[in-house]
Amino acid sequence: MQLSFVIAGIFVGRYLGAEPLAALNLALPLIQVYVACGAFFGIGGTVLVAMHKGENQDQKCSEIFTLSLLGMLAAGLLFMGLGLGFQDELIALLSGNEPVFYEHLAAYLFPLFLASPMFILTLGMVYHIRTDGKPVLASGLLLTANILNLILIPVFIHLIGNLSACAWAMFVGYGCSTLGLYAYFRAPSRTLQWRFSLWLLRDFWSLTKNGFPVAAAGLLSPIMIFCVNRLVMQHGGPDGLVVYSVIMSSILIISLFIAGTAQTMMPMIGVLYGEKDWKGLRFVFQLSLATVSFCAVLLILFLESFPAFLLGLFGITQPNILEIGCFSLRLFAPAIGGIALSSLMRAYSQATGRPMLALAIVFVENIGAMLPVLWIASLCFGYYGIWGGYVLAAYLTALVYVIYYVYNTRYSAGGTRGFLLLPVGKNGQLGLFDATISVKNADDLTKLVSGMRDFAGQRNLSADFTERLLRLTERAVAAVFAAPNIKKPANRIDLMIEIGQDGAMIHLRFNGSPLDILPLIDVPAADAESALHLGLNNCRLRIFNQ
Repeated sequence: MQLSFVIAGIFVGRYLGAEPLAALNLALPLIQVYVACGAFFGIGGTVLVAMHKGENQDQKCSEIFTLSLLGMLAAGLLFMGLGLGFQDELIALLSGNEPVFYEHLAAYLFPLFLASPMFILTLGMVYHIRTDGKPVLASGLLLTANILNLILIPVFIHLIGNLSACAWAMFVGYGCSTLGLYAYFRAPSRTLQWRFSLWLLRDFWSLTKNGFPVAAAGLLSPIMIFCVNRLVMQHGGPDGLVVYSVIMSSILIISLFIAGTAQTMMPMIGVLYGEKDWKGLRFVFQLSLATVSFCAVLLILFLESFPAFLLGLFGITQPNILEIGCFSLRLFAPAIGGIALSSLMRAYSQATGRPMLALAIVFVENIGAMLPVLWIASLCFGYYGIWGGYVLAAYLTALVYVIYYVYNTRYSAGGTRGFLLLPVGKNGQLGLFDATISVKNADDLTKLVSGMRDFAGQRNLSADFTERLLRLTERAVAAVFAAPNIKKPANRIDLMIEIGQDGAMIHLRFNGSPLDILPLIDVPAADAESALHLGLNNCRLRIFNQ
Protein backbone atom coordinates (compact mmCIF):
# COMPACT_ATOMS: atom_id res chain seq x y z
CA MET A 1 0.00 0.00 0.00
CA GLN A 2 2.82 2.40 0.91
CA LEU A 3 4.63 1.51 -2.30
CA SER A 4 1.50 2.20 -4.35
CA PHE A 5 1.47 5.81 -3.10
CA VAL A 6 5.12 6.20 -4.11
CA ILE A 7 4.55 4.79 -7.59
CA ALA A 8 1.38 6.85 -7.98
CA GLY A 9 3.51 9.93 -7.29
CA ILE A 10 5.97 8.82 -9.99
CA PHE A 11 3.16 8.48 -12.55
CA VAL A 12 1.66 11.82 -11.59
CA GLY A 13 5.00 13.66 -11.67
CA ARG A 14 5.99 12.21 -15.05
CA TYR A 15 2.65 12.44 -16.89
CA LEU A 16 0.69 15.23 -15.19
CA GLY A 17 3.45 17.54 -13.96
CA ALA A 18 4.91 19.08 -10.80
CA GLU A 19 1.76 20.92 -9.66
CA PRO A 20 -0.45 17.79 -9.53
CA LEU A 21 2.42 16.00 -7.73
CA ALA A 22 2.49 18.73 -5.08
CA ALA A 23 -1.33 18.60 -4.84
CA LEU A 24 -1.15 14.85 -4.27
CA ASN A 25 1.15 15.52 -1.32
CA LEU A 26 -1.26 18.17 -0.02
CA ALA A 27 -4.00 15.51 0.07
CA LEU A 28 -1.78 13.04 1.94
CA PRO A 29 -3.02 14.18 5.40
CA LEU A 30 -6.52 13.04 4.47
CA ILE A 31 -5.21 9.62 3.36
CA GLN A 32 -3.36 9.38 6.68
CA VAL A 33 -6.62 9.96 8.55
CA TYR A 34 -8.27 7.09 6.66
CA VAL A 35 -5.31 4.80 7.35
CA ALA A 36 -5.45 5.79 11.02
CA CYS A 37 -9.14 4.97 11.22
CA GLY A 38 -8.63 1.52 9.71
CA ALA A 39 -5.68 0.89 12.04
CA PHE A 40 -7.64 2.17 15.05
CA PHE A 41 -10.25 -0.56 14.73
CA GLY A 42 -7.90 -3.10 13.13
CA ILE A 43 -4.87 -2.89 15.45
CA GLY A 44 -6.93 -1.85 18.48
CA GLY A 45 -9.05 -4.96 18.01
CA THR A 46 -6.30 -7.41 17.06
CA VAL A 47 -4.04 -6.49 20.01
CA LEU A 48 -6.90 -7.60 22.28
CA VAL A 49 -7.74 -10.59 20.08
CA ALA A 50 -4.10 -11.75 20.09
CA MET A 51 -3.82 -11.53 23.87
CA HIS A 52 -7.12 -13.37 24.37
CA LYS A 53 -6.00 -16.00 21.84
CA GLY A 54 -2.89 -16.50 23.95
CA GLU A 55 -5.27 -17.11 26.87
CA ASN A 56 -7.55 -19.38 24.72
CA GLN A 57 -10.64 -17.16 25.17
CA ASP A 58 -12.16 -17.64 21.71
CA GLN A 59 -15.61 -16.28 22.62
CA LYS A 60 -14.07 -13.02 23.81
CA CYS A 61 -12.05 -12.81 20.58
CA SER A 62 -15.23 -13.03 18.47
CA GLU A 63 -16.96 -10.33 20.52
CA ILE A 64 -14.06 -7.91 20.02
CA PHE A 65 -13.91 -8.79 16.31
CA THR A 66 -17.61 -7.95 15.93
CA LEU A 67 -17.20 -4.63 17.72
CA SER A 68 -14.21 -3.77 15.52
CA LEU A 69 -16.06 -4.68 12.30
CA LEU A 70 -19.08 -2.53 13.21
CA GLY A 71 -16.75 0.37 13.99
CA MET A 72 -15.04 0.13 10.58
CA LEU A 73 -18.34 0.19 8.72
CA ALA A 74 -19.70 3.14 10.72
CA ALA A 75 -16.49 5.16 10.35
CA GLY A 76 -16.29 4.59 6.59
CA LEU A 77 -19.83 5.80 6.02
CA LEU A 78 -19.28 8.79 8.33
CA PHE A 79 -16.15 9.92 6.50
CA MET A 80 -17.84 9.58 3.13
CA GLY A 81 -20.78 11.74 4.28
CA LEU A 82 -18.62 14.42 5.88
CA GLY A 83 -16.23 14.54 2.94
CA LEU A 84 -18.95 14.99 0.32
CA GLY A 85 -20.78 17.53 2.48
CA PHE A 86 -17.75 19.72 3.26
CA GLN A 87 -15.61 19.19 0.18
CA ASP A 88 -15.05 22.87 -0.64
CA GLU A 89 -14.00 23.69 2.92
CA LEU A 90 -11.52 20.79 2.96
CA ILE A 91 -10.00 21.87 -0.37
CA ALA A 92 -9.51 25.41 0.94
CA LEU A 93 -7.89 24.07 4.11
CA LEU A 94 -5.53 21.62 2.37
CA SER A 95 -4.48 24.02 -0.40
CA GLY A 96 -3.97 27.01 1.87
CA ASN A 97 -6.23 28.94 -0.54
CA GLU A 98 -3.59 28.61 -3.27
CA PRO A 99 -5.59 28.75 -6.56
CA VAL A 100 -2.94 26.76 -8.42
CA PHE A 101 -3.79 23.64 -6.38
CA TYR A 102 -7.58 24.04 -6.06
CA GLU A 103 -8.57 22.39 -9.33
CA HIS A 104 -6.28 19.39 -8.81
CA LEU A 105 -7.57 18.76 -5.27
CA ALA A 106 -11.22 19.09 -6.35
CA ALA A 107 -10.70 16.43 -9.01
CA TYR A 108 -8.93 14.07 -6.59
CA LEU A 109 -11.12 14.28 -3.48
CA PHE A 110 -14.58 13.43 -4.85
CA PRO A 111 -13.81 9.79 -5.86
CA LEU A 112 -11.60 9.47 -2.77
CA PHE A 113 -14.58 10.22 -0.51
CA LEU A 114 -16.67 7.62 -2.35
CA ALA A 115 -13.95 5.03 -1.69
CA SER A 116 -13.81 5.79 2.07
CA PRO A 117 -15.90 2.84 3.37
CA MET A 118 -14.08 0.28 1.20
CA PHE A 119 -10.66 1.73 2.03
CA ILE A 120 -11.19 1.69 5.81
CA LEU A 121 -12.89 -1.73 5.84
CA THR A 122 -10.10 -3.41 3.87
CA LEU A 123 -7.32 -1.84 5.95
CA GLY A 124 -8.99 -2.78 9.22
CA MET A 125 -9.98 -6.32 8.26
CA VAL A 126 -6.53 -7.43 7.10
CA TYR A 127 -5.23 -7.09 10.67
CA HIS A 128 -7.91 -9.49 11.93
CA ILE A 129 -7.45 -11.91 9.03
CA ARG A 130 -3.71 -12.07 9.68
CA THR A 131 -4.23 -12.60 13.41
CA ASP A 132 -6.67 -15.42 12.61
CA GLY A 133 -3.82 -17.37 11.01
CA LYS A 134 -4.49 -16.42 7.36
CA PRO A 135 -1.61 -14.10 6.39
CA VAL A 136 -1.71 -15.22 2.74
CA LEU A 137 -5.33 -14.12 2.36
CA ALA A 138 -4.63 -10.84 4.19
CA SER A 139 -1.69 -10.09 1.90
CA GLY A 140 -3.70 -11.17 -1.14
CA LEU A 141 -6.46 -8.65 -0.38
CA LEU A 142 -4.03 -5.75 -0.07
CA LEU A 143 -2.05 -6.89 -3.11
CA THR A 144 -5.26 -7.10 -5.13
CA ALA A 145 -6.27 -3.58 -4.12
CA ASN A 146 -2.92 -1.98 -4.80
CA ILE A 147 -1.85 -3.90 -7.91
CA LEU A 148 -5.19 -3.00 -9.53
CA ASN A 149 -4.64 0.54 -8.33
CA LEU A 150 -1.20 0.73 -9.94
CA ILE A 151 -2.32 -0.87 -13.19
CA LEU A 152 -5.28 1.48 -13.54
CA ILE A 153 -3.51 4.76 -12.65
CA PRO A 154 -1.70 5.16 -16.04
CA VAL A 155 -4.81 3.90 -17.87
CA PHE A 156 -7.09 6.40 -16.13
CA ILE A 157 -4.52 9.21 -16.53
CA HIS A 158 -4.61 8.56 -20.27
CA LEU A 159 -8.43 8.48 -20.33
CA ILE A 160 -9.24 11.25 -17.82
CA GLY A 161 -6.14 13.43 -17.96
CA ASN A 162 -6.22 14.85 -14.43
CA LEU A 163 -5.50 13.91 -10.80
CA SER A 164 -8.88 12.20 -10.29
CA ALA A 165 -7.37 9.23 -12.16
CA CYS A 166 -5.45 8.24 -8.99
CA ALA A 167 -8.56 8.33 -6.80
CA TRP A 168 -10.75 6.42 -9.28
CA ALA A 169 -8.02 3.76 -9.55
CA MET A 170 -8.05 3.47 -5.75
CA PHE A 171 -11.85 3.23 -5.78
CA VAL A 172 -11.78 0.26 -8.18
CA GLY A 173 -8.84 -1.48 -6.46
CA TYR A 174 -10.24 -1.30 -2.94
CA GLY A 175 -13.73 -2.07 -4.21
CA CYS A 176 -12.44 -5.41 -5.54
CA SER A 177 -10.59 -6.15 -2.29
CA THR A 178 -13.78 -5.45 -0.31
CA LEU A 179 -15.59 -8.03 -2.44
CA GLY A 180 -12.68 -10.38 -1.72
CA LEU A 181 -13.48 -10.26 2.00
CA TYR A 182 -16.23 -12.75 1.17
CA ALA A 183 -13.52 -15.43 0.95
CA TYR A 184 -12.69 -14.90 4.61
CA PHE A 185 -16.25 -14.79 5.87
CA ARG A 186 -16.99 -18.08 4.05
CA ALA A 187 -13.82 -19.84 5.29
CA PRO A 188 -14.84 -22.80 7.51
CA SER A 189 -11.54 -22.66 9.43
CA ARG A 190 -11.82 -19.07 10.65
CA THR A 191 -11.99 -18.69 14.42
CA LEU A 192 -13.24 -15.08 14.56
CA GLN A 193 -17.01 -15.26 14.24
CA TRP A 194 -19.84 -12.73 14.15
CA ARG A 195 -20.97 -12.58 17.77
CA PHE A 196 -23.37 -9.72 18.44
CA SER A 197 -24.24 -8.90 22.02
CA LEU A 198 -25.92 -6.01 23.81
CA TRP A 199 -22.79 -5.86 25.96
CA LEU A 200 -20.38 -5.21 23.09
CA LEU A 201 -19.81 -1.60 24.13
CA ARG A 202 -18.29 -2.75 27.42
CA ASP A 203 -15.15 -3.62 25.42
CA PHE A 204 -15.09 -0.33 23.53
CA TRP A 205 -12.85 1.34 26.12
CA SER A 206 -10.29 -1.48 25.88
CA LEU A 207 -10.39 -1.29 22.08
CA THR A 208 -10.01 2.49 22.22
CA LYS A 209 -7.10 2.30 24.67
CA ASN A 210 -5.18 -0.09 22.41
CA GLY A 211 -6.17 1.52 19.12
CA PHE A 212 -5.77 5.15 20.14
CA PRO A 213 -1.96 5.33 19.80
CA VAL A 214 -2.24 4.22 16.17
CA ALA A 215 -5.20 6.52 15.57
CA ALA A 216 -3.29 9.35 17.23
CA ALA A 217 -0.41 8.74 14.83
CA GLY A 218 -2.86 9.02 11.95
CA LEU A 219 -4.46 12.15 13.36
CA LEU A 220 -1.31 13.94 14.52
CA SER A 221 0.69 13.01 11.42
CA PRO A 222 -1.67 14.95 9.10
CA ILE A 223 -1.33 17.96 11.42
CA MET A 224 2.45 17.64 11.26
CA ILE A 225 2.45 17.23 7.46
CA PHE A 226 0.06 20.17 7.10
CA CYS A 227 2.32 22.41 9.22
CA VAL A 228 5.48 21.26 7.43
CA ASN A 229 3.77 22.01 4.12
CA ARG A 230 3.29 25.58 5.35
CA LEU A 231 6.92 25.88 6.50
CA VAL A 232 8.19 24.50 3.20
CA MET A 233 5.94 26.85 1.21
CA GLN A 234 7.11 29.79 3.30
CA HIS A 235 10.84 29.11 2.96
CA GLY A 236 11.08 27.14 -0.29
CA GLY A 237 8.04 28.13 -2.35
CA PRO A 238 6.36 25.77 -4.85
CA ASP A 239 9.74 24.25 -5.85
CA GLY A 240 10.44 23.37 -2.23
CA LEU A 241 7.01 21.78 -1.96
CA VAL A 242 7.77 19.55 -4.94
CA VAL A 243 10.98 18.39 -3.21
CA TYR A 244 9.01 17.72 -0.03
CA SER A 245 6.72 15.46 -2.06
CA VAL A 246 9.75 13.34 -2.96
CA ILE A 247 10.94 13.33 0.66
CA MET A 248 7.50 12.14 1.77
CA SER A 249 7.80 9.34 -0.78
CA SER A 250 11.11 8.36 0.84
CA ILE A 251 9.33 8.17 4.20
CA LEU A 252 6.64 6.01 2.59
CA ILE A 253 9.31 3.68 1.22
CA ILE A 254 10.79 2.99 4.67
CA SER A 255 7.23 2.84 6.02
CA LEU A 256 6.67 -0.07 3.63
CA PHE A 257 9.21 -2.11 5.59
CA ILE A 258 8.31 -0.66 9.00
CA ALA A 259 4.59 -1.25 8.56
CA GLY A 260 5.04 -4.72 7.12
CA THR A 261 7.39 -5.74 9.92
CA ALA A 262 5.45 -4.06 12.73
CA GLN A 263 2.06 -5.36 11.59
CA THR A 264 3.44 -8.88 11.34
CA MET A 265 5.19 -8.54 14.69
CA MET A 266 2.26 -7.15 16.70
CA PRO A 267 -0.16 -10.11 16.69
CA MET A 268 2.75 -12.54 17.26
CA ILE A 269 4.07 -10.43 20.15
CA GLY A 270 0.53 -10.18 21.56
CA VAL A 271 -0.01 -13.94 21.57
CA LEU A 272 3.48 -14.64 22.95
CA TYR A 273 3.00 -12.00 25.65
CA GLY A 274 -0.32 -13.56 26.62
CA GLU A 275 1.36 -16.98 26.78
CA LYS A 276 4.35 -15.58 28.75
CA ASP A 277 6.67 -17.08 26.12
CA TRP A 278 9.55 -14.63 26.64
CA LYS A 279 12.02 -16.63 24.55
CA GLY A 280 9.74 -16.56 21.51
CA LEU A 281 8.93 -12.88 22.09
CA ARG A 282 12.62 -11.93 22.16
CA PHE A 283 13.25 -13.85 18.96
CA VAL A 284 10.38 -12.12 17.12
CA PHE A 285 11.50 -8.68 18.32
CA GLN A 286 15.15 -9.24 17.42
CA LEU A 287 14.22 -10.44 13.94
CA SER A 288 11.94 -7.41 13.47
CA LEU A 289 14.66 -5.01 14.64
CA ALA A 290 17.22 -6.57 12.30
CA THR A 291 14.84 -6.37 9.33
CA VAL A 292 13.89 -2.72 9.87
CA SER A 293 17.48 -1.65 10.62
CA PHE A 294 18.84 -3.33 7.49
CA CYS A 295 16.22 -1.70 5.27
CA ALA A 296 16.78 1.72 6.89
CA VAL A 297 20.54 1.57 6.30
CA LEU A 298 20.04 0.61 2.64
CA LEU A 299 17.63 3.51 2.07
CA ILE A 300 19.94 6.00 3.81
CA LEU A 301 22.85 4.93 1.58
CA PHE A 302 20.64 5.20 -1.51
CA LEU A 303 19.44 8.72 -0.67
CA GLU A 304 22.98 9.88 0.08
CA SER A 305 24.39 8.36 -3.11
CA PHE A 306 21.67 8.79 -5.76
CA PRO A 307 19.37 11.72 -4.87
CA ALA A 308 19.26 12.96 -8.47
CA PHE A 309 18.14 9.53 -9.68
CA LEU A 310 15.24 9.53 -7.20
CA LEU A 311 14.18 13.02 -8.25
CA GLY A 312 14.35 11.95 -11.89
CA LEU A 313 11.97 9.06 -11.20
CA PHE A 314 9.33 11.65 -10.33
CA GLY A 315 9.90 13.54 -13.57
CA ILE A 316 11.87 16.36 -11.92
CA THR A 317 14.42 17.63 -14.44
CA GLN A 318 14.46 21.40 -13.81
CA PRO A 319 18.02 22.38 -12.76
CA ASN A 320 16.90 24.66 -9.91
CA ILE A 321 14.68 21.98 -8.33
CA LEU A 322 17.37 19.31 -8.82
CA GLU A 323 19.93 21.49 -7.03
CA ILE A 324 17.86 22.13 -3.90
CA GLY A 325 16.37 18.62 -4.06
CA CYS A 326 19.70 16.74 -4.01
CA PHE A 327 21.02 18.75 -1.06
CA SER A 328 17.71 18.41 0.83
CA LEU A 329 17.56 14.63 0.35
CA ARG A 330 21.13 14.20 1.60
CA LEU A 331 20.37 16.32 4.66
CA PHE A 332 17.19 14.40 5.38
CA ALA A 333 18.53 10.85 4.78
CA PRO A 334 19.87 10.10 8.32
CA ALA A 335 16.39 10.78 9.73
CA ILE A 336 15.26 7.46 8.22
CA GLY A 337 17.04 5.56 11.00
CA GLY A 338 15.25 7.46 13.78
CA ILE A 339 11.89 7.08 12.06
CA ALA A 340 12.41 3.32 11.74
CA LEU A 341 13.47 2.78 15.37
CA SER A 342 10.74 4.93 16.92
CA SER A 343 8.05 3.28 14.80
CA LEU A 344 9.19 -0.21 15.79
CA MET A 345 9.29 0.65 19.51
CA ARG A 346 5.85 2.23 19.26
CA ALA A 347 4.45 -0.99 17.75
CA TYR A 348 6.18 -3.12 20.39
CA SER A 349 4.90 -0.94 23.25
CA GLN A 350 1.36 -1.22 21.97
CA ALA A 351 1.53 -4.98 21.42
CA THR A 352 2.72 -5.54 25.01
CA GLY A 353 -0.11 -3.56 26.59
CA ARG A 354 1.60 -0.16 27.07
CA PRO A 355 -0.65 2.14 25.04
CA MET A 356 0.37 5.26 26.97
CA LEU A 357 4.04 4.72 26.11
CA ALA A 358 3.07 4.21 22.46
CA LEU A 359 0.99 7.39 22.62
CA ALA A 360 3.93 9.32 24.08
CA ILE A 361 6.12 8.20 21.17
CA VAL A 362 3.41 9.27 18.71
CA PHE A 363 3.04 12.69 20.34
CA VAL A 364 6.77 13.42 20.41
CA GLU A 365 7.18 12.11 16.85
CA ASN A 366 4.56 14.41 15.36
CA ILE A 367 4.03 17.35 17.69
CA GLY A 368 6.21 17.39 20.81
CA ALA A 369 9.61 17.34 19.06
CA MET A 370 9.00 17.49 15.32
CA LEU A 371 7.16 20.79 14.94
CA PRO A 372 9.16 22.88 17.48
CA VAL A 373 12.50 21.60 16.18
CA LEU A 374 11.56 22.17 12.52
CA TRP A 375 10.20 25.64 13.25
CA ILE A 376 13.31 26.73 15.18
CA ALA A 377 15.64 25.18 12.58
CA SER A 378 13.79 26.96 9.76
CA LEU A 379 14.12 30.30 11.57
CA CYS A 380 17.85 29.77 12.05
CA PHE A 381 18.84 28.13 8.76
CA GLY A 382 15.93 28.69 6.38
CA TYR A 383 14.67 26.00 4.00
CA TYR A 384 17.58 23.58 4.50
CA GLY A 385 17.22 23.88 8.26
CA ILE A 386 13.89 22.04 7.98
CA TRP A 387 15.61 18.84 6.83
CA GLY A 388 18.42 19.05 9.37
CA GLY A 389 15.77 19.57 12.05
CA TYR A 390 13.95 16.49 10.77
CA VAL A 391 17.00 14.37 11.64
CA LEU A 392 17.27 15.76 15.17
CA ALA A 393 13.54 15.34 15.84
CA ALA A 394 13.53 11.74 14.53
CA TYR A 395 16.23 10.62 16.96
CA LEU A 396 14.72 12.57 19.86
CA THR A 397 11.58 10.50 19.26
CA ALA A 398 13.57 7.26 19.33
CA LEU A 399 14.91 8.27 22.77
CA VAL A 400 11.43 8.26 24.33
CA TYR A 401 11.44 4.48 24.81
CA VAL A 402 15.02 4.59 26.15
CA ILE A 403 14.05 7.25 28.70
CA TYR A 404 11.06 5.18 29.80
CA TYR A 405 13.28 2.09 30.13
CA VAL A 406 15.87 3.94 32.24
CA TYR A 407 13.18 5.44 34.46
CA ASN A 408 11.46 2.08 34.87
CA THR A 409 14.76 0.38 35.74
CA ARG A 410 15.91 2.93 38.30
CA TYR A 411 12.73 4.20 39.92
CA SER A 412 10.01 1.62 39.33
CA ALA A 413 9.01 -0.67 42.18
CA GLY A 414 9.93 -3.69 40.01
CA GLY A 415 7.89 -6.16 38.07
CA THR A 416 9.78 -5.94 34.75
CA ARG A 417 13.27 -6.74 33.53
CA GLY A 418 15.47 -6.09 30.52
CA PHE A 419 15.20 -3.60 27.67
CA LEU A 420 11.97 -5.25 26.48
CA LEU A 421 10.41 -4.68 29.93
CA LEU A 422 9.21 -8.26 30.30
CA PRO A 423 7.30 -9.11 33.51
CA VAL A 424 9.09 -11.09 36.18
CA GLY A 425 7.34 -13.94 37.97
CA LYS A 426 4.15 -12.98 39.80
CA ASN A 427 0.92 -14.47 41.08
CA GLY A 428 2.74 -17.39 42.61
CA GLN A 429 4.77 -18.22 39.49
CA LEU A 430 7.87 -20.22 40.41
CA GLY A 431 9.49 -20.37 36.98
CA LEU A 432 9.29 -21.13 33.27
CA PHE A 433 10.80 -24.05 31.39
CA ASP A 434 11.25 -23.41 27.65
CA ALA A 435 12.50 -25.89 25.03
CA THR A 436 12.24 -26.84 21.35
CA ILE A 437 11.94 -30.47 20.23
CA SER A 438 12.72 -31.70 16.71
CA VAL A 439 11.40 -34.94 15.26
CA LYS A 440 14.72 -35.47 13.46
CA ASN A 441 16.76 -35.66 16.65
CA ALA A 442 15.90 -38.62 18.89
CA ASP A 443 18.08 -37.23 21.68
CA ASP A 444 15.85 -34.17 22.11
CA LEU A 445 13.22 -35.97 24.17
CA THR A 446 15.85 -37.60 26.41
CA LYS A 447 17.50 -34.26 27.04
CA LEU A 448 14.08 -32.73 27.61
CA VAL A 449 13.18 -35.21 30.35
CA SER A 450 16.54 -34.72 32.02
CA GLY A 451 16.22 -30.95 31.85
CA MET A 452 12.69 -31.06 33.27
CA ARG A 453 13.83 -33.21 36.21
CA ASP A 454 16.56 -30.69 37.02
CA PHE A 455 14.09 -27.83 36.63
CA ALA A 456 11.59 -29.52 38.98
CA GLY A 457 14.30 -30.33 41.52
CA GLN A 458 15.49 -26.72 41.64
CA ARG A 459 11.95 -25.69 42.57
CA ASN A 460 11.48 -28.36 45.23
CA LEU A 461 8.53 -30.03 43.51
CA SER A 462 7.30 -33.29 45.00
CA ALA A 463 8.37 -36.54 43.38
CA ASP A 464 4.76 -37.51 42.61
CA PHE A 465 3.96 -34.20 40.94
CA THR A 466 7.21 -34.29 38.97
CA GLU A 467 6.44 -37.77 37.61
CA ARG A 468 2.90 -36.80 36.63
CA LEU A 469 4.25 -33.70 34.89
CA LEU A 470 6.90 -35.68 33.01
CA ARG A 471 4.47 -38.44 31.99
CA LEU A 472 1.89 -35.98 30.65
CA THR A 473 4.52 -34.00 28.74
CA GLU A 474 6.07 -37.12 27.17
CA ARG A 475 2.71 -38.45 26.01
CA ALA A 476 1.68 -35.07 24.59
CA VAL A 477 4.93 -34.82 22.60
CA ALA A 478 4.57 -38.42 21.37
CA ALA A 479 0.94 -37.76 20.35
CA VAL A 480 2.04 -34.83 18.17
CA PHE A 481 4.85 -36.65 16.37
CA ALA A 482 2.96 -39.97 15.97
CA ALA A 483 -0.52 -38.62 15.17
CA PRO A 484 -2.27 -40.91 12.65
CA ASN A 485 -3.79 -39.89 9.29
CA ILE A 486 -2.18 -36.45 9.17
CA LYS A 487 -1.58 -34.88 5.77
CA LYS A 488 1.40 -32.83 6.95
CA PRO A 489 2.94 -34.19 10.20
CA ALA A 490 4.58 -31.84 12.66
CA ASN A 491 8.38 -31.83 12.74
CA ARG A 492 8.97 -29.27 15.48
CA ILE A 493 7.42 -28.51 18.87
CA ASP A 494 7.97 -25.44 21.01
CA LEU A 495 7.32 -26.45 24.61
CA MET A 496 6.82 -24.13 27.55
CA ILE A 497 5.98 -25.20 31.11
CA GLU A 498 4.89 -22.62 33.65
CA ILE A 499 5.23 -23.73 37.30
CA GLY A 500 3.01 -22.09 39.89
CA GLN A 501 2.13 -22.61 43.53
CA ASP A 502 -0.95 -24.67 42.67
CA GLY A 503 0.35 -26.69 39.71
CA ALA A 504 1.73 -26.38 36.19
CA MET A 505 0.61 -25.32 32.72
CA ILE A 506 2.08 -27.25 29.78
CA HIS A 507 1.89 -25.31 26.51
CA LEU A 508 2.77 -26.94 23.17
CA ARG A 509 2.97 -25.05 19.88
CA PHE A 510 3.68 -27.08 16.75
CA ASN A 511 3.48 -26.87 12.95
CA GLY A 512 1.86 -29.21 10.44
CA SER A 513 -1.79 -29.86 9.61
CA PRO A 514 -4.45 -28.83 12.16
CA LEU A 515 -4.46 -31.42 14.93
CA ASP A 516 -6.37 -31.88 18.17
CA ILE A 517 -4.13 -34.02 20.37
CA LEU A 518 -6.47 -34.18 23.39
CA PRO A 519 -8.21 -37.41 22.28
CA LEU A 520 -4.77 -38.99 21.75
CA ILE A 521 -3.62 -38.44 25.34
CA ASP A 522 -4.89 -41.06 27.76
CA VAL A 523 -3.44 -39.34 30.86
CA PRO A 524 -6.20 -37.20 32.39
CA ALA A 525 -5.53 -33.50 32.90
CA ALA A 526 -7.56 -31.19 35.11
CA ASP A 527 -7.83 -28.62 32.33
CA ALA A 528 -7.08 -29.00 28.60
CA GLU A 529 -7.59 -26.87 25.47
CA SER A 530 -6.53 -27.14 21.85
CA ALA A 531 -6.81 -24.52 19.08
CA LEU A 532 -5.16 -23.06 15.96
CA HIS A 533 -3.46 -19.68 16.55
CA LEU A 534 -1.48 -17.69 13.98
CA GLY A 535 -1.34 -20.72 11.70
CA LEU A 536 0.21 -22.98 14.36
CA ASN A 537 -1.40 -25.69 16.50
CA ASN A 538 -1.64 -24.79 20.17
CA CYS A 539 -2.44 -27.06 23.10
CA ARG A 540 -2.60 -26.28 26.83
CA LEU A 541 -2.63 -28.89 29.58
CA ARG A 542 -2.99 -27.92 33.22
CA ILE A 543 -2.33 -30.23 36.17
CA PHE A 544 -2.68 -29.36 39.83
CA ASN A 545 -0.15 -29.99 42.56
CA GLN A 546 -2.10 -32.25 44.89
